[in-house]
Amino acid sequence: MADTSKPDNRILLVLCLCLIMGVLNFLALTPFYPEVSSDLDVSISLLGQVVTFMILLSAILGLAIGPIVDRCGYRRPLTLGICCVAINVIGTGLAPSFPWLIGISLVGGLADALAFGIPFAIAGIMFTPDQRKGALSWLIGSMSVGGIVGIPLLTILGSATSWRVAMLALGGAAGCVALLAFVVLPRDSRRSETAWSFQVFKMAYAPVLRHAPTVRLLTATAIRSICWLGFLTYLGAFLSEEHDLSTKGIGLVYTIGATGFAVGSWIAGRLIGPAGARTVVGAMCIVTALATVAAEFATNTWVAVGSIVILAMASAVIAIGVALLLSTQSPGEQGTTMLLNSSLINFGAAVGAALGGGLIALGGYRALGVGLSFFALLGAALVLWPQGQKGDLPAPLTRSIGALETPVVPFSEPETGASV
Repeated sequence: MADTSKPDNRILLVLCLCLIMGVLNFLALTPFYPEVSSDLDVSISLLGQVVTFMILLSAILGLAIGPIVDRCGYRRPLTLGICCVAINVIGTGLAPSFPWLIGISLVGGLADALAFGIPFAIAGIMFTPDQRKGALSWLIGSMSVGGIVGIPLLTILGSATSWRVAMLALGGAAGCVALLAFVVLPRDSRRSETAWSFQVFKMAYAPVLRHAPTVRLLTATAIRSICWLGFLTYLGAFLSEEHDLSTKGIGLVYTIGATGFAVGSWIAGRLIGPAGARTVVGAMCIVTALATVAAEFATNTWVAVGSIVILAMASAVIAIGVALLLSTQSPGEQGTTMLLNSSLINFGAAVGAALGGGLIALGGYRALGVGLSFFALLGAALVLWPQGQKGDLPAPLTRSIGALETPVVPFSEPETGASV
């Protein structure tokens, strides 16, 4: 059985740190795109495709990883994921050329697949239903720390030294978090004695794919991420080229935007309940579309920054609403459900990054704003789709993998709920 003697708050703290590293794995290089572009003699649009490749790989890997971790446990895969973050950012800091960046992004893709979904799966299992919303709020809110603290520190260090030194320092921090995760998280228990086969994956995904409301929600979050993460991929370049901000100025905007994300997560964690979460998520998708257009069309820097803050707040509310709905209503195992959600978001992010580069090349950043906002509106339509249609069957009360008829958890259930 798992060791659950460690305080729940320590576990929650480690999960938050892992998510911060996952965010920085994706975002750390973006404020330095102009410098990296000059250093490696490659265009900013092409640099954006490194992120596209990394998150597309992550999306593919996540589809397989979900059922695997549900059987094998979460501690070791999550620790491996943070180690991969360290390898990716250190390798990026040492990159001599663009092909090297593409190569090291293979490790970054694995890191992304492991670091984002697993913390939410652990929270869905270890915390009682009443405490789960608070835990998810902390996890979503912690992702903003990467922007509030991580990006400014990296930009300050990068301005004083170079972008390479900033990446190497981040790699060292990720290594420390990996060690902490290995020490603090409860040990994985033996999950199943059944043999591996394609049937394991089929049975893991079948309950989810048969539940129409969950399918629509997952599809909507993937489509919405085309807008949000496509915008985020080119945010540093947008602020540099359209508003002539320095690296430090870009870092400050990341801090302001991430603060908005944190505020949004704090509000959503206290006000959103499962009953009204779909309506709130749909409304925030519409806000996402409007804020994206406003930011890209703004000629005044502070108007653009204000729009970015609104966009970040809406994205935090969406993230908590979706996680709450999936953790309480999906008929699938937590690992399968959360990593499927993460994979679909990454698919959307890959499309957003690839499409964003093309839109910038064709019509600049205004074309980027208009093109990406369409997907947020489409996501809103899917989320707000009337319930009770044919195929909207209620989620089963128990979850299963293969022939198992009772829930199986990677950690033994704590005797008392987590304190958040």
